[in-house]
Amino acid sequence: AFRDPVDVWRERIEPHLSEYLGGQVFEGVCGQWLQKHAYAARGLALESAGRWWSRDGQLEIDVLGRLTGGGYLLGECEWSASAPLHSRAFAALRARQERLPEARWREGSEYI
Repeated sequence: AFRDPVDVWRERIEPHLSEYLGGQVFEGVCGQWLQKHAYAARGLALESAGRWWSRDGQLEIDVLGRLTGGGYLLGECEWSASAPLHSRAFAALRARQERLPEARWREGSEYI
């Protein structure tokens, strides 16, 4: 039987969308966007970028990129369907940056 797509959305997709996007899906989309648009959006030319984890799994940076002119880009990807996360996410990123093992990643970085 045919069902209205709006009903299917409301009943089956919308209740689980944040759970689905809040994991690695949104972070992957952010990384793809950054690779394609970092220069146009922020004037940042990236050599490379990706997720970074410490060997013990205790520290994670959603985006750690090497800039073409030197320096690094650090970014946080947070999905929220309800509230802006700007200052809280930035504070958490800065706290994690201080724990990075290489000094070059801690000094003079750009953020996104």
